[in-house]
Amino acid sequence: MTLDIPNIKFREYQAQTLSSFISQNHNHSVPHLFLQGYESTGKTYTITKFFACNPQLTSVTLRPEESVTWKLLIQSMARSIQYKLCDLYPTRRVQLRTNLDPLSVEEPFHLINFLTKMFTILSNESRQIFIIFDGLDTLQDIDATLLLKFLKLNELLSHQFDNFKLKMIYLIRDANFIARYSTFNVPTIVFPRYNYDQILELLIIMRFGDLYEDLLTHLDKIETKHLKEDDNYSIVINFITLIVQAFQMYTGNNINDLNDLLDLKWDTYLSNIDETNYTNPISIYKKSIHIFNATNDTLTADGGDDEQEESNNGQTYELSNIAKYLLIAAYFCSYIETKYDTSIFSRKANIKSGRSSYGRRKKMETNPRHLQPSIFQLERLLAIFQAIYPMESATSSGSLQSLLDERLMKANVEVFQNLAELHSLKLISTTIVRSIDFLSYKTKWKVNVPWEIIHEIASSVDFDIAQYFSGVSDF
Repeated sequence: MTLDIPNIKFREYQAQTLSSFISQNHNHSVPHLFLQGYESTGKTYTITKFFACNPQLTSVTLRPEESVTWKLLIQSMARSIQYKLCDLYPTRRVQLRTNLDPLSVEEPFHLINFLTKMFTILSNESRQIFIIFDGLDTLQDIDATLLLKFLKLNELLSHQFDNFKLKMIYLIRDANFIARYSTFNVPTIVFPRYNYDQILELLIIMRFGDLYEDLLTHLDKIETKHLKEDDNYSIVINFITLIVQAFQMYTGNNINDLNDLLDLKWDTYLSNIDETNYTNPISIYKKSIHIFNATNDTLTADGGDDEQEESNNGQTYELSNIAKYLLIAAYFCSYIETKYDTSIFSRKANIKSGRSSYGRRKKMETNPRHLQPSIFQLERLLAIFQAIYPMESATSSGSLQSLLDERLMKANVEVFQNLAELHSLKLISTTIVRSIDFLSYKTKWKVNVPWEIIHEIASSVDFDIAQYFSGVSDF
């Protein structure tokens, strides 16, 4: 029997490829499968829709990010498989639960024993179960050996049981994670980012209905004459198009973030539609242009309503000044080559002829918004932070002696607390995903903030970041 292939917009190839690797016959299904794609590229939706269209296939979905640690993950795996088998074989429910406590699974070999006991109880049955790890690389406590344990688990159980087969499907965001296991030749289905046209079409499909209803309700409130249906359609589609055009680069083509921005901006956009302009889309846009110039979001983990510091363009941030300068320094580390550090950031360069002596000819000519961030070491970040963080001088004579007297920001506890905050907010990240010593020389860092946002942050502390990059001073 062939599998039903779901009709998913812009993911037809991925759905078709899934059907090539997954079969009702366990001999034709691969034991392990990677689905790789950045956040909001349709991995979860596609795999969920695929199994929904093929209910004859048994699947269990785990979300490692919710488990936090690998121990909780394997316990969740044991519990989910147990519940699934109890639903499939209700007459064996008591046997499947007697002396089988998922909380007792604390090590991988405990999981093997746990599954062996359950499959032995169902020795007269036959079933293959697909275990979907939705974001295995998002597990906070992950290490390089965890996936190897799952690979071995499948191998051990396959040798013991011919009637029950576990098939693993791993949804992965980071392509580097998969590269570590390239020698295992695990089949991989890649989910590319949506392009502009695809994002626009998907958002119109997803959001047109509810936004259109809100528009009709608003037009009734302001007692306007009803527009033609096509005109009402245009108001909604224009709004979605403007949001995508304004914030596509800011969100990195993340359709979920763009969807959130639609919700954030829609009420304000509606409030600017009145009886004088509802027939004129250009007039509505001019009246609402401010909502497309900034996100009006905060760079905090909880997005709280505490008192906020406003920047010059209306964007708000709750980062401390130290955190902002650390983030600026991290941006420099990721986008300026190390060999230019002395000429650009040395405080002695001020003695020559002001900021113009900072090595402008040596600075890169490429706009940083078009490049990928490079990794750097913590020592370099702290050195640049110390060079750019403003401190009051002991003297103000401008002499060479003042350079010796000038106080520098120390890498104290407060600095490291702000560094930890930036990491928790994912504004900067490390190349090591598991919990380790962040101060280790082996740990490499990179910045996760685009040019548009770092420019706003720099502006909020009156730091002219554009002068350090050629061709962007007129941003």
